[in-house]
Amino acid sequence: MVDTNDARARATAPEALGGHRFELVALVDVTGMPMYVSRSSQPLLGRDSTDLFGALHPELVHPEDWAGIVGAWSRARATPGASVEVACRMLHADGSWRWFEATLTNLIDVPGFDGILVNARDVTDRVVAEQALRTSESRFRALLQNSFDLVVAYTLDGYLTYVSPSVRRVLGFEPEAGLGRSIFDFIHADDHEEAHALAQRLRGAPGTLDSGEFRVVDAGGSWRVLEAICSDLSEVPGIEGFVLNARDVTDRVEAEHALRASEERFRALVQHSADAIWVIDEGGRYSYCSPALREMLGVDPSEVVGREVSVRTVHPEDRDRTRDVLDRCRHEPVGSTLTSEHRLRHRDGTWRWVEARITNMLGVPGVEGLVVNVRDVTDRKRAEDQLRHRALHDDLTGLPNRVLLVDRLSVALERARRSGTRVGVLFLDLDHFKLVNDGLGHDAGDRLLVAVARRVAGTLRAGDTLARFGGDELVIVCEGGDPATVADRVLRALRAPFRLDETTEVPISASVGIVVDDGTAGPHDLLRDADVAMYEAKRSGRGRAATFESRLGTTARRRLGTASALSRALDRGELRVHYQPAIRIADGEVVGVEALVRWEVPGYGLADPDDFIGIAEETGLVAAIGEWVAAESARQLARWDRAVPGAAGLIAWHNVSAVQLDHPDRLVAGVRDAAAAAGLTPDRLGVEITESSLVRDPEQAVAALQALREVGVHVAIDDFGVGYSSLAHLRRLPVDVLKIDRSFVADLGRDADAAALVSSIVGLAHNLGLAAVAEGVETAEQLALLRRAGCEQAQGYYLLPPTEADELTRVLATGPRCA
Repeated sequence: MVDTNDARARATAPEALGGHRFELVALVDVTGMPMYVSRSSQPLLGRDSTDLFGALHPELVHPEDWAGIVGAWSRARATPGASVEVACRMLHADGSWRWFEATLTNLIDVPGFDGILVNARDVTDRVVAEQALRTSESRFRALLQNSFDLVVAYTLDGYLTYVSPSVRRVLGFEPEAGLGRSIFDFIHADDHEEAHALAQRLRGAPGTLDSGEFRVVDAGGSWRVLEAICSDLSEVPGIEGFVLNARDVTDRVEAEHALRASEERFRALVQHSADAIWVIDEGGRYSYCSPALREMLGVDPSEVVGREVSVRTVHPEDRDRTRDVLDRCRHEPVGSTLTSEHRLRHRDGTWRWVEARITNMLGVPGVEGLVVNVRDVTDRKRAEDQLRHRALHDDLTGLPNRVLLVDRLSVALERARRSGTRVGVLFLDLDHFKLVNDGLGHDAGDRLLVAVARRVAGTLRAGDTLARFGGDELVIVCEGGDPATVADRVLRALRAPFRLDETTEVPISASVGIVVDDGTAGPHDLLRDADVAMYEAKRSGRGRAATFESRLGTTARRRLGTASALSRALDRGELRVHYQPAIRIADGEVVGVEALVRWEVPGYGLADPDDFIGIAEETGLVAAIGEWVAAESARQLARWDRAVPGAAGLIAWHNVSAVQLDHPDRLVAGVRDAAAAAGLTPDRLGVEITESSLVRDPEQAVAALQALREVGVHVAIDDFGVGYSSLAHLRRLPVDVLKIDRSFVADLGRDADAAALVSSIVGLAHNLGLAAVAEGVETAEQLALLRRAGCEQAQGYYLLPPTEADELTRVLATGPRCA
């Protein structure tokens, strides 16, 4: 144990020498035993100096610093007079660690000392401050290194003094590349004025902030848009200039420009669109109406915006449906669209048909309403009504045609079944009408038919139906009453001659067949039986009526005989094919042929197709006949390919009946096999199907036509517009061609509406991607009007009548048929 008093006495000199410069002084002998510790140790370590005598206490030194103290002690002890500095952490009595800087001086050879003098001071506050500074600098450096913002400092005259490392990420430059250069070397020339103005606003106002937006060139030569905040730190030592923090906002600016361009484009489209657009807000008020409203309905948008939506402007018949669509759309998911067609009142009092697309955008910011896109479809609806009317009515007389007749007769029969009454059908055929056509011309015959229809209609009751069945045939459907009495009134009305013009008066009579529903017959049965009775009236002397009786079954037997002879006609080689060319109107070239079946009856000559085609359909022979026509026309195409240069592009078309559509597999196989047997591809053949054939089973018909299309066979709708109003289904029919019925073409040049209607049909075909072919072209004027309407092809006697293959071979060799 060291004598404390002796130690203090021995340490008097060292303390006098060094104690005033250090906070703690200790003298330690060569064995490491403290011989003296200054009183200042108590406030520094919270311990009395006497507690520190004895062996050096390792537990008072931080474990991480012990090795350093041992090393310093060894170095100081090894060299007399040497001084070694060391830093370490000492344990305070309160449990905290305090940082000390110590100097160990070897005074072992100095009398009165004989040991190592330790002078130490508490530097905890300084170390903590330095550590905080280092942490702050490290954090600041990490922020600058990894920031997406760019920080630059530049002098008051614009020269760069600092560029943050983030310049690599923002502009692709190394930070050193810009130092010493003018900041204006990097700013777009058009933005220099704005940059100078920013500096001018900040100059003289240290510590203030201002912002600007500039285009700056990157390492690749492209211009990037930077959004910058600048401050004047000219009074801050080490900066003495401007500091600019900038962020790359190029993508945002480009997006804003694109959005503005899109908004301007959208505004221009809306402002100049023929379609009207309005927005109905959550409260049921118009929040926006486009200018097209003025053109469409004669109403200025300013009169509507802000007003509550009302269906009073909707046609009374359409109001419930329109209100229902609006209500349903409100409850649909956002983005859902519903459509509606209804009539709106124009300011002039007329009604305009519109097609409305209503989209739920109630939850879309900036819209928050139902967006209604409205298109005026009045002209389209009018054209559809005209087509629908013409599809169900006879063009000449305006009477219901065969399709509408069958529909009304079916309805009448259903009513009769429910009420227990009977329906009478009268089949009327004009006697010797062909003499009028041959002697006075078809125009006179047409005028006579119109006059007859008008006079017959005048004899009927309001509930009776008068229809034109075809040619000079009329049909009357009577519900209740005595059909024989009706027939008598009709025959008496026809006794007076008809005056066709000032000089022409024509007498005409009619033969009438009568049949009364027996409670089991269908519409086609009644028409057939009435037709049989009509022929009986003709055989009985014409100008009279005959009622169907069972004895008239001889007619059925006659038809059966025709069917039997027809079945043998194929085997006996009695069938023939005549070909009617289809001419390309633009240059007169023959581009296709329609194969028409003919029956050369031994001892009679060529039979009228109307006399046997219907029987063939009823007996099922039409499928075999159709297959034979397809095979024969394919073989003839192959012959023309070899004999006539340029004939390889011809397409041979043949008619397909509704019966054949019931057996699509056989139909497709027959056409495909016909082409293969002739050495042709199926796309050299085409089939024509009338609109009326689609009535029986539309889905089956579509499937059959689709199967034909899949093997490459072309498909055409024949007699378009008169057999069945298929506008609603036409878009999904797999067809290539619309053939305009001859009744439309016949009116060209003499009916002002005919040209518009033909143009509408041609336009409809083109809009659906289909070709248009006109049938029954009889005059040069009709051809010229068809060319003007944009119709691609035409058929008719003016161009070429149906003819045998040999004659057509010579025609094909002569070249174009029209100018």
